[in-house]
Amino acid sequence: MSAWPPFVALGLVVAEIGIVMNLVPLSIGGILLFGGSVAGILQDAAMIERPWYALAVVGVLFALFGGGLWWTQLESLALAHVLSVGAANPIAIRGEAILLAGVLLVVGAVAGTVYEPLRNSP
Repeated sequence: MSAWPPFVALGLVVAEIGIVMNLVPLSIGGILLFGGSVAGILQDAAMIERPWYALAVVGVLFALFGGGLWWTQLESLALAHVLSVGAANPIAIRGEAILLAGVLLVVGAVAGTVYEPLRNSP
């Protein structure tokens, strides 16, 4: 019996609550928990050998979705507008949170890919 399904469900619920209520730390934490648990459950089910590539794929998908959500809130590509769109627009704030969580998942996957061979060497 795998221990991952409750973490997948908890991550999804926390991420949903954070996104719907516009609570950025909950959004990011829930997405990180969900993405990591999905990669872990795939490795536990022997579908993949290492979780890092799955973690990177989930991170890229979240980053693309969050970036797209943020992009829909831009009215112009003027630098001042691009930098200020997330300050007052709640949808842009949600998109930025999802984008940041996706980027953090990719960074974690890269760090895991680099660190794992170092950890296993004598």
